[in-house]
Amino acid sequence: MSLSVCIRSAAYRRRIVLQNLSFEAESGTVTAVIGRNGSGKSTLVSCLCSLMPYDGTVMCGGADLASLSGRERAQRRSAVLQLVRAPHVTVRELVAFGRSPYRSPGQSLTAGDAERIDHALQRADLVSLQDSYADCISGGELRRAYLGSVIAQDTDTVILDEVTAFMDADYQHRFMEMVCAFAKEEGKTVISVMHDLGAAVRYADRILLLHEGRQLFFGDGQALLETDLIERTFGVRRFTADGRIFFA
Repeated sequence: MSLSVCIRSAAYRRRIVLQNLSFEAESGTVTAVIGRNGSGKSTLVSCLCSLMPYDGTVMCGGADLASLSGRERAQRRSAVLQLVRAPHVTVRELVAFGRSPYRSPGQSLTAGDAERIDHALQRADLVSLQDSYADCISGGELRRAYLGSVIAQDTDTVILDEVTAFMDADYQHRFMEMVCAFAKEEGKTVISVMHDLGAAVRYADRILLLHEGRQLFFGDGQALLETDLIERTFGVRRFTADGRIFFA
């Protein structure tokens, strides 16, 4: 199901940091959110994750998230935020946390839960790591484990906040290919804040460009490339290598 966002304003300590934002992300697609530091990306993530108040609506699967209980929101929207902890649990146990919104406290995992966890481990290529402890694996593997957790959570919308930061080019490629396949094949709506402009254009179906708290562009990457908005907004130059577009 699609995610429809209309945020008239969002303020932090009485200072408006996001305003006049309106877009709809369709199911089965990845939307990349890009913008300079201070453009409103983190504020948008906080609004989508119900971590700060805002004036407007965030409709997920036809329901306004603000009208739902925390449990109901967790059944519709999941997230991997920028800072992830490495708890002393196995990767399988970490992935299993994604089933928490569907269970009462103390309730054991059902056969259906175990099936979804197995699916998530396979989808995120974690089967060989499932018995490893989360605090003993690499940073990239840890982020993949959290991706497995949101796959297990099985929500309509998934928010990813700069999860590819500090990954090398090859690992970033593998991770984003995994995310794109997950979105398309399972009909999920993925919103991914990205710092790599070339990767955003390469992998995302839609791009949301924020600047000084406002929406500067929303559309497909090709339409964005037909403008000079990236160059003017970020002060970069565009070049092509090996058939790929980069900005520096």
